[in-house]
Amino acid sequence: MVPSPFRYRKFGRFGPDKFLHFVGHAGLSTTLVKALEAKCSRRTAPVLAVGSSTIHGVITNSLQQWIPGRKPEYADVVAGFLGSVAGVWFWQYILARPHPRQTG
Repeated sequence: MVPSPFRYRKFGRFGPDKFLHFVGHAGLSTTLVKALEAKCSRRTAPVLAVGSSTIHGVITNSLQQWIPGRKPEYADVVAGFLGSVAGVWFWQYILARPHPRQTG
């Protein structure tokens, strides 16, 4: 939400900032799902994590219309949503899975 001192440069739908939105929301949702699992069920936590991360992206994207040098882009919201889903999936199915040596 910081004004950009540079002239707005549009990269198109798949600019480099989309990757950063994806990674940022993946990290946010992974952190949220890990924290929420202590308070919610294993099914509710991922939904809340993806929903919270996506709502954060929608709100910050819509606020950019009033920030000098910024412009809202719906592709940023899509990249953030996909990153949120990937982060939750990564936590649920890769990191939180018991290691084979730990089960036997």
